[in-house]
Amino acid sequence: MKVRSKLKKILMVTAFLSVSILASSCNIFDTLSSRQKKDEKKDDKLYLNKNGDPEDQDDQSKKPVVPPPVTFKPENPSNDPISEKPQEPDAPEASSAENNFNINTDIKNWDQKLSNVQLQSIYNNNPQLTRFNFTKAPENTKFSSNEEYLESIFKRTFSINFNYSTQTIAGTAWVLDYHYDKNNPKEITLYLATNFHVATNLRTANDYEFYVQNSPNLERVRSVDLRFAQDWRNPDTSYITKRYTGRNMPRNIFLAKNFMDQEVSSSYNDGGGYYADFSVIEWKFKISDFYSNSSFFINTVDPSLDLWVKKIESAAGEVKAAVDKNLGIDGGYLNTKAHEGYTSLDYTTIQSTYYSDLSKTITNEVRYPQTVNEILEFQKNVNNTFTNYIYAFRPEYWFFGGYPLIPNDGFVPTFNIDYDNLTNLGFNKNDYNPDFKIIYTLNNTKNTDQKISFNNEPTYAFYGTAYETFQKIKIHGGISGSLVLNEQGIPAGVLYGSFVNDTEKITRKDGSTLTLNNALMIPFAQQKDITYTTFDGQSHTIYAYNLVDGTDKAKFPHQIDSFREKLIEVYGPNYKTKLFPNGVGVFDGPSNHDINSEKFKA
Repeated sequence: MKVRSKLKKILMVTAFLSVSILASSCNIFDTLSSRQKKDEKKDDKLYLNKNGDPEDQDDQSKKPVVPPPVTFKPENPSNDPISEKPQEPDAPEASSAENNFNINTDIKNWDQKLSNVQLQSIYNNNPQLTRFNFTKAPENTKFSSNEEYLESIFKRTFSINFNYSTQTIAGTAWVLDYHYDKNNPKEITLYLATNFHVATNLRTANDYEFYVQNSPNLERVRSVDLRFAQDWRNPDTSYITKRYTGRNMPRNIFLAKNFMDQEVSSSYNDGGGYYADFSVIEWKFKISDFYSNSSFFINTVDPSLDLWVKKIESAAGEVKAAVDKNLGIDGGYLNTKAHEGYTSLDYTTIQSTYYSDLSKTITNEVRYPQTVNEILEFQKNVNNTFTNYIYAFRPEYWFFGGYPLIPNDGFVPTFNIDYDNLTNLGFNKNDYNPDFKIIYTLNNTKNTDQKISFNNEPTYAFYGTAYETFQKIKIHGGISGSLVLNEQGIPAGVLYGSFVNDTEKITRKDGSTLTLNNALMIPFAQQKDITYTTFDGQSHTIYAYNLVDGTDKAKFPHQIDSFREKLIEVYGPNYKTKLFPNGVGVFDGPSNHDINSEKFKA
């Protein structure tokens, strides 16, 4: 497959809230985004056109556009190949495909092009052979309305603010996982996911040794505010806020930086640092905090214990619901194993396999294997990548929501669904069916006017791919790190930015024009190595990884760090969380790790 790309700029969406020294509200990247060219496949690599379509060319003489700074003075410092019915492929072990192959004896040359009759005969005589088996999420795993998806997001979502002497930096974080010991029912540890470029601003005296940032040019955070909206549906809602200081402040448990071995790392950023825009913050929540110091509550309407306990319980409940969604599905829809509370089977792997392992004609039609050897090779590739997984070509629909700082309006709960479409399911069919694109050429780029790195090191390069989607709302500072849910209500990634001035215009049924704005999202994993080649002859490989759980070294042989591996390093193999209920170092089956609400309230 060939892929075209155009030069774009990326707007990073961390909000900088300054008291007296105004900092820019966001970061700009000069980068390339991929666009798929419908042309013949020349080999098994993806191809990216560095120059892109002439009509899409940006004026390279222009400097990156930096949005005006936001100021805040705290009062207190479808045309996709999807079948209608879910089907589960019956795939054999990849190594046994050729041994069990039943072929018509009149086919002597396994490289000869076969007729349609011969091809169909081979598949009829070899039921173990699989083709791509795109499907949809089982209907009984979906919510009934858009509002339910957004409710799930905001139940586990917080605005997180890092307060310095001269400014506050704000992002969005959400509960990915939690640790709860029923023998200590008044304490729970929450693991909040957000962006790398958000979490690196959390610098405290309580940092884990492996994440200490001691550069003399970096100020430590003076306090951390966690807040949530009382009613996410109301843009004028009141917020409940908790301020942490000193050793009570949250700290980073996993930063997705330099997480591959030296063989891979040496090919990134000329051997310098790199990052995937994902991190996890550890927050120990103690009920005693609320009794011992009433000043923990600031700017609140109802500073009661029950509001925070209810928030924590509901956040943990959403994690449990996501984990339990796939208990009855072998492999799970977009999961590589059951009991996962996030999508580990990524669209980058699915689409790259589809476009690379299946030839595409000049008219963009699928060219299935046409020789015996092509059938066997394709069978091996599909088995190695997908085994018995259930997967789709793209999400049927998706949802995100967070707490950006809107100029002149302050923090406003923001989401990608129209207010008048909350009671429906899916996108507004009268308006649009948003595009969904895989962006490859962010990989190994670092052209930014504001440095993204760790401990004031030289600017890091970006690792991996991103998903680009479109919606009516614009992406504002502070929404960085927001949770993205798929049609099952399971975490599918984190929001991290947008291309500047990249919009799509569509014509509504009534003839009017609607402008959609783009958003960029980061997947949690990539299940196989993906090699692509630009038209200037440069070859690049993005090696497989899983930022949440990189412990399977058969799948991720180059990965050396992940959220789960950091938990093992800090707490040992027997430490239990909802995502890893038998212990972070134990690798089988689910167990009970749910909150006993009555004990937690007691």
